[in-house]
Amino acid sequence: MSGKKLYIGFTSVNTKDYIVVPKCMKCQDLGHIGKNCSKTENVCSHCGDSGHEKKECPKKQDPSTCMPCKNRGKFCKNGSDCQTHKMLLDRMIQKTDYGQ
Repeated sequence: MSGKKLYIGFTSVNTKDYIVVPKCMKCQDLGHIGKNCSKTENVCSHCGDSGHEKKECPKKQDPSTCMPCKNRGKFCKNGSDCQTHKMLLDRMIQKTDYGQ
């Protein structure tokens, strides 16, 4: 729907999709938020180990771990090329009803 116009009265407004894949701050996975997480312990957002937070991580010198990919047995460089994030974003776009 990106690039479409929405007409309100005598004015038109450019529109674009706003789709966000939720990220759990407890287990660092995608698709849900912390209050709906089934995990019992918090997971470090840097190394992926439980029992400590990122600010206390003993592996700060190592590259960070992409938890969504690690949980699914995949590998990415923890950036914009995350295949898991792209897959979940595509699923959300497919499920969006634009009323057409």
